[in-house]
Amino acid sequence: MGKNFYYKNLNNTNKIQASMNKFGLSIIENYFNVSTLSKILKDVKLKLNEVKYVNPAKNIKKAEELGDDFRQENNRIKYDLTKNQLKKGLRYYSKLTNQISIKNPLINIKDLKKIVFDENLIDFADRYLKSESKLGDVKIGCHFKNDLPENCINFFHTDAQNKFKPKDFNSKKLIKDNDILKVIIPLKGDNEYNHILKRKDYFKNVPQYFNFIEMKPEVKKYLVKPILKKGDFLIIDGTNFFHQAESPKSEIRIILYISFIKKSKMKYYDLKLLKKDYKKLSFKQRNFFSFHNQYYSSN
Repeated sequence: MGKNFYYKNLNNTNKIQASMNKFGLSIIENYFNVSTLSKILKDVKLKLNEVKYVNPAKNIKKAEELGDDFRQENNRIKYDLTKNQLKKGLRYYSKLTNQISIKNPLINIKDLKKIVFDENLIDFADRYLKSESKLGDVKIGCHFKNDLPENCINFFHTDAQNKFKPKDFNSKKLIKDNDILKVIIPLKGDNEYNHILKRKDYFKNVPQYFNFIEMKPEVKKYLVKPILKKGDFLIIDGTNFFHQAESPKSEIRIILYISFIKKSKMKYYDLKLLKKDYKKLSFKQRNFFSFHNQYYSSN
């Protein structure tokens, strides 16, 4: 397929949109400051050993022992790690779960705001969505190398059954996929992402979840494994195109996920930002953050 979905910058919105429509994938090269990403990566690794900085995680080891179904969204796994298990630290709990995320990332990860509130990226999201964009979600996902079975994102899948669902709706109406821009930033580069460059409705009788061995030949010929260098990021349409994140080859893979939402869509109040940090934002950045409650603790 060549390099039809690689771009040097965000200037040509129309070409990026065309790539998304055709391939469900665009890669922006050498965009983020490598030094900033390294600081974030170091900070995240330190926080993973303190239970107060991590969100609840699924107990994949227990789910395996009790025969749970791993071909489903991670949040549908029935069993969580206990607080005592998390208190034992990363080396212990990384053998019990495949992934965990950082709690209140805009508060707990100091340099993250430099990435999330990048005004050039906000301007691009405005053009891409053809609307003033708002910050939807920010997640730092930490994925572990272990001997547990693969689950959720480790299978080829589409996100059609798990529309973007914020925790706190002021409306039960879900955000449509063309109303959201999903940006994925590997903090140290990545060659463990796989993507099918044809829309899911092009194929017949392909299940929601499947592994590489089960992949049909007519699907496999559209498979690509893009290589992302540190500083690159990708945009995906995970609803209409099959994609997969392999189990990490190194001990840990840390990915930053940012979602941008059209202004006209529902509000929700989930992300936290300290008041003193909010006051430092420009007018554009404050407006971008306005779907969230900006008056949180100023500790």
